[in-house]
Amino acid sequence: MSSYTQGTPELPQVFDGIGTYVFMKDLAGRYTYANAKVCELFGRPLEQVLGCDDNEFFDLVRSQELKRNDQEVIQTGLGIEREERNVLPSGELRIYWTAKMPLRDTQGQIIGVCGISTDITEMYRLREELRILADTDSLTGLSNRRRFLEQADAAFGRARLQLQPGFSLLLVDVDHFKSINDGHGHQTGDYVLRAIAGNLKATLRDRDQLGRLGGDEFAVLMQDCGVDDALRMAGRLCAGVRRLGDDPHWPRGLRPTLSIGVAAHAPEDDDLQALLARADRALYRVKAHGRDGAAASRPRDEGSPADRDNVSRPGPL
Repeated sequence: MSSYTQGTPELPQVFDGIGTYVFMKDLAGRYTYANAKVCELFGRPLEQVLGCDDNEFFDLVRSQELKRNDQEVIQTGLGIEREERNVLPSGELRIYWTAKMPLRDTQGQIIGVCGISTDITEMYRLREELRILADTDSLTGLSNRRRFLEQADAAFGRARLQLQPGFSLLLVDVDHFKSINDGHGHQTGDYVLRAIAGNLKATLRDRDQLGRLGGDEFAVLMQDCGVDDALRMAGRLCAGVRRLGDDPHWPRGLRPTLSIGVAAHAPEDDDLQALLARADRALYRVKAHGRDGAAASRPRDEGSPADRDNVSRPGPL
């Protein structure tokens, strides 16, 4: 193949008509061949590509694997196939699936590298869009039920192994949401859910994770947060949502309120479902005492009169 690096006519005829990038470099990384697709990418005719190295065409500070892969092929004498991320001088990131192999002379000595690359940037973009769609609630833009429970289960596992401090879960219901849908229509109901989701997100800490479990149910994962701090945050969430009703653009006749159940991870919890069940019991205590508030589940006190009756009402933000 070394004879082809001198620009014999066979290479353009074979490689210029295909939709992949084909190139050859010498041991110093200088291009000895580039097909039409490579020249199009670089924005130069072939004669202005030959003899140049990748410093001319890529930001090698952010494309270090480009040279690293070339050197691996030269040093090991073995071909490789892998993903390469290259940053053009414009700052544009392109992702390629690249196969590279050593070029040898007639004595078998390695004299360079031959590569064939396929641009998979668009495939990556579509895959990322699909991943986001799979993880996101389409109405509110929050994590959906599956994604939120994955995050909560991971936090539970880390806490159980004592790899991180404890965490708290908040289960959040919009009070009387069915009557909002029935009395004002589903379009208004959707507006209310989006507004509440935005208000919750704005009130929570940056590191807190918020998801919509479905319908009028939301959930919050608060890392490094005990039950008392989580209960205080629940009060702030309730107060913030109540204030939505003061907005002159808010649907007339609606005063949104929340019921929130709080539970912090405890050694007594066998799994995430046990923790969720405790938060759910606390949530239903709030509903039994008139809604518009928050209650916490504490494993040692659960079931006692004090625990059953301890419902916090929203205070100021």
